[in-house]
Amino acid sequence: MRHIAINKKIIAFGLMASAAVAMSAARPVVKMSVDSSSILMGYTVDLRLTVNDADASDMSELIIRPDSAASAQENNSGSGILQMTPGVEVVEGFEKPTVNRTTRADGSSVLESVIKIQSFDSGNYIIPPVIYTNGHDTVLSNSVALRVYPVDTITAQSDLKPLSTILPPYKRKLVDYLPDWLADNWIYILIALIIIVGGVCAYLILTKKVKINIIPQKKPEPPYEVAVAKLARLREEQLCEQGLQKEYYTRLTDILREYLDRRFGINAMEMTSTQIRRALAESRDEIMSKQLVEQVLEIADFVKFAKAQPLGDDNVKAFEAARRFVEDTRPVEITDEKSKDDNAADAKLSIDKTDTPQS
Repeated sequence: MRHIAINKKIIAFGLMASAAVAMSAARPVVKMSVDSSSILMGYTVDLRLTVNDADASDMSELIIRPDSAASAQENNSGSGILQMTPGVEVVEGFEKPTVNRTTRADGSSVLESVIKIQSFDSGNYIIPPVIYTNGHDTVLSNSVALRVYPVDTITAQSDLKPLSTILPPYKRKLVDYLPDWLADNWIYILIALIIIVGGVCAYLILTKKVKINIIPQKKPEPPYEVAVAKLARLREEQLCEQGLQKEYYTRLTDILREYLDRRFGINAMEMTSTQIRRALAESRDEIMSKQLVEQVLEIADFVKFAKAQPLGDDNVKAFEAARRFVEDTRPVEITDEKSKDDNAADAKLSIDKTDTPQS
């Protein structure tokens, strides 16, 4: 009987020990830590709370609050700022904590929350434990130490820059008087103008309304020199001696028509003989020997249209009339160099009457 009683006591003691172990194993564990145990005054640091709780079924069961001593300090200060300990303030993460939850393989839950704290007084601080309750158990966390260093005022002041000198009054520029929309969009306006000008130039070039010579053009010869040279060439060809009177008078009148066009602006190349006579009659240019032109045109019309055979004197008279008209209407000399050129041209045009074409 005695052995049976001892065995019952041992069994009861074992059951009680097992229950105690089970209860201790099931109790939550709260751990508090800081990311850095030392900070500068005015800087913030994260206070991390980690809870291992097998019975935690919902995040709402996590209740974190400061120790009663810290709460009393907050209430007595009357500042309205929650303090973890005198001198260490709660910045964020306490009233509405963000809780991260993970589940282990054994089914227990790990809850983690972060509270951001800050201190404006240098010194050593001990942050007291926080209380965690899940409705069955109430557990205290560990306490952590925090050291706050003062800011190096010498270093802070060395970063300060001296005041800049006072600038003179701003002188407004031309761009300052432009409207804001023009000053802000001038590049787009410039591009649009370039496109418009380029389009107009392309249109004028393609429609041949404006002629652009990329290769430098030779300076045109004066109409007097051209007429003198052509008359000399016509005399040298001796068309009348070859019986080509019609071609001779056609060439002679063409030289005279071209000279009237370039020298006086009379579009004689597109006119009939009658129209040329009318244009000469209406012209107010007193230097023109109009009778000489009419004399050439009259003989030429008889040869070209009436198929008359001119005499040798007629050929001489027509050629001399054209030559005299060109000489009489020669432009007035301006420079000495031009005088030399004209004298050379006169030397070329010194036509001997004995060499004049005969019939």
